Amino acid sequence: MEIKKVLIFTFMSFLLLVGISSASEISLSIKPKLLTVYAGETGSVEVNVKNNQAFKDIFSISLFPLQYYPSLEKYSLTLNPQENMSFKIHFQIPECAEEASNFFTLTVVSLTNTEIKTSESFRIDVVRKYGVCIYDFKLDKNNLVPGEKLSIQVLVKNPSPSFSQPFTIQTNIWFDRELVKKFEEYVESVEGKGTKILTHVFELSKYQKPGIYDVEVLLKDKYGTTITRKEAQFKVLTINASERLNYLPITKTIRYGLLAQTIEITIKNEGNVPATNIYLSESIPLFMKVFFFPKKEPSKEEVKENRVIYSWQVPTLMPGESYSIVYEISTWNAVLIAIILILIASYTFVQAFNIKIVKKPAYKGPITKEKEITVMLEVKNRSRHEIKDVIVRDFAPGIVKVVEKFDTLRPSLRKVANGTELVWKIDSLAPGDERVLIYRIKPIVDIVGSLKLPKAYLKFMDKKKEVKKILSKSAYIKAG
Repeated sequence: MEIKKVLIFTFMSFLLLVGISSASEISLSIKPKLLTVYAGETGSVEVNVKNNQAFKDIFSISLFPLQYYPSLEKYSLTLNPQENMSFKIHFQIPECAEEASNFFTLTVVSLTNTEIKTSESFRIDVVRKYGVCIYDFKLDKNNLVPGEKLSIQVLVKNPSPSFSQPFTIQTNIWFDRELVKKFEEYVESVEGKGTKILTHVFELSKYQKPGIYDVEVLLKDKYGTTITRKEAQFKVLTINASERLNYLPITKTIRYGLLAQTIEITIKNEGNVPATNIYLSESIPLFMKVFFFPKKEPSKEEVKENRVIYSWQVPTLMPGESYSIVYEISTWNAVLIAIILILIASYTFVQAFNIKIVKKPAYKGPITKEKEITVMLEVKNRSRHEIKDVIVRDFAPGIVKVVEKFDTLRPSLRKVANGTELVWKIDSLAPGDERVLIYRIKPIVDIVGSLKLPKAYLKFMDKKKEVKKILSKSAYIKAG
């Protein structure tokens, strides 16, 4: 190191000797001659150049060596006779620069006569405030889609020859001024002239908001004071499921029940922005339309090629949100209709092919004690079998008396409490046979309104030799 400094000093002395002959033509001063700058900061020297010639001249400015990113405010000067001008040279010392003393030479040369030149030297001493620094900081990606991983790598360097003090690396991820993620890692020490790589992995959520994210890395000393700060950005791309239908998955679930199927169709927004203007459609054969029962009515319906297409408008779906429509394909209605038809047919069949007794009066007009009222009992065997031991029993209430005149089979009469009992006996009735039994009654007093006659009674033995009983309906006689 000492040899290097001696060589640099010798070279600069040579340049000074060369410029002695022309020094009187140009005056050059630099302040300060010794500049101390901290690593990571910027230092400046002020240069003054004077034209001692009797004429106007243009001078070029050059610096050697080009170290620490020098920035000259002037690279050439145009000066009148005896005119001087000042400018500055700025040096940006890298954050991870080692502590060192560096010599620089500034040379001013006339562009009119290159033999006229002068040089001046100065020194910059670099001093470190902190033992470690962030030498490199990078992201493995700049554009990401939701669900991806971002690797953040921080390279910490110790330019000093001795072990560093403890420090902490804190990595913050910000979006729209809100802290999204924070990583913090404590490091006990880094060896002299050594480096340490710290890696933090940020896993984006499946529905990470799109936009520009800021990554901030802070280097803190053992007391928690921030030494330095670095920044970077990355972008989360927009995934609009309304435009990229593969991010709008649709699932269909079918549940089977008794004489019915329940179908549930679910759509989900797997993008990272709201999805709008979406329709869910389902088609069924035209003949199944009568079996279609939606929980929510479709927004529209159309028929194409013997199929019915139903469409539901889906409300705005936020990222990760789902929407379902449910409908049933049910044959319960058809089954119920079939059951009703069967019952009707059965009832009709039973009514058409059963055994029955019908009681009906044949009379119109006022109900007075002078009038006879004819009552008919129709016994019908509509079954396919013969019935035997047929007994027909009727009852005339005490308000009327039975007229001893019969147009058909004569019944046996028996006085009972509150009236008269009439009984007919028939040996058998073949399938399809009918018997009409007629009797007459006469009120014992005039009746205003209506007269109710009780139900008639039929008893018989069927083909299984079981005794069955059947009642007729009550009969009403209204005074006309």
